[in-house]
Amino acid sequence: MDVKGRKFSIIGLGRSGVAAARLLMRKGAEVFASDVRERSELTAVADELERLGVRLEFGRHSERILESESIVVSPGVPSDTPVLKQAKEKGKAVISEVELAYSFLECPMVAVTGTNGKTTTAALINHVLEREGLRTALGGNVAPGIPMSGLVGKPLDFAVVEVSTFQLETIDRFRPHVGVLTNIAPDHLDRHGSFEEYKRLKARLFSNQTDQDFSVLNADDENVMDATEAVRSRRVFFSISGRVDSGVWVAEGDIRFRILERSGRICSSSEIALKGEFNLENSLAASAACLLLGVEKETIAEALASFKGVIHRLEEIGEIRGITFVNNSMCTNPTAASKSLAAFSEPLVLIMGGKDKGFDTDLLIKSVVEKAKHVVLIGEVAKRLSKELEVAGFSRYESASSMSDAFNKAYAASTSGDTILLSPGFASFDMFKNFEERGFAFKEAFAQLKSKSQ
Repeated sequence: MDVKGRKFSIIGLGRSGVAAARLLMRKGAEVFASDVRERSELTAVADELERLGVRLEFGRHSERILESESIVVSPGVPSDTPVLKQAKEKGKAVISEVELAYSFLECPMVAVTGTNGKTTTAALINHVLEREGLRTALGGNVAPGIPMSGLVGKPLDFAVVEVSTFQLETIDRFRPHVGVLTNIAPDHLDRHGSFEEYKRLKARLFSNQTDQDFSVLNADDENVMDATEAVRSRRVFFSISGRVDSGVWVAEGDIRFRILERSGRICSSSEIALKGEFNLENSLAASAACLLLGVEKETIAEALASFKGVIHRLEEIGEIRGITFVNNSMCTNPTAASKSLAAFSEPLVLIMGGKDKGFDTDLLIKSVVEKAKHVVLIGEVAKRLSKELEVAGFSRYESASSMSDAFNKAYAASTSGDTILLSPGFASFDMFKNFEERGFAFKEAFAQLKSKSQ
């Protein structure tokens, strides 16, 4: 796409907005960027963008945004923001940063979405491709990682990209050669309005694919199968519960596959480094995607055995006096929390809670009663969860006012052989800027305790 001399506005100067501004300036566009935060909160970013020639405004989203022909919106900016409504009414092109980056990308793309597991699956695909000796990079919504715009211009064989519904809301031509949908469960309903709309947005990942492309789908997830009935690409499935006609599955403890002209055994499921049934699903999804890209099964087996996971996702951070500490701060909905608890056989002291978005917690409460030795509740949902635990007959819980307080209470309730697990099951925004900050607060509390115990 030739953007030289064309006017673009960028709404939101988070990671993706800044990356979009850099890319557009590099390509010769005229860029105006707007953020509701004050300049004092974004000094380093403002200084850099001004040096590049970007015109900036802070503290509001003014109608100056509408002076551009195209608007790039950051994923954290709600779709009902007034200036976005005005832009659409005026017929302006409103696109996400991933849509912008796609228009410049010169290599095939693998894109991963899903309610849970998308970060791990995307990172695992990238790990497999690297092990095959391919030039690949991980970008998009993944953290840590770089926005998709940061991949443009790099000499790559493949780009592996994680995308969220917030980004899929505003795509136009975005078309992955291989699209992966890990699962669908209720999430972000405060933004999208209904579960049906959320499912529709997840399926938008495949909306521009043709029969020359591939969709990798969870055959065990009814919501996935329902949402993707009309997909035009060649459908490939993964399943932990039984054989599929085309895809990857588990049979008698072995990971097996039949994809395109190849079939066979990859490895035993027990050889995967990641723990938990949900990580087995992620491993099958990643295996299917990589087989479609021509990776050898032996490479996949080696990669599954060597991949240690991603930060803030069942991240084992250390041990003190026989107690293991695990950071699962990326877990931001009850479904993910319930699946995370199932990954452990040892006694669990659980730290959970956060911003209450009205999710159904029946399955989570059932899992807590079955798996947890003790629970420390945090965040605005703590009061609700305490009542639900009482109704379920579980009284071994207490509340905490901060992560430091929660950590200390969890440690006091633990003995040698236990695992202290931060697996919140809710968003972080009531106490923290994001789930990363929440995870780092947990790790900081661990580091302080470790230094005192040495």
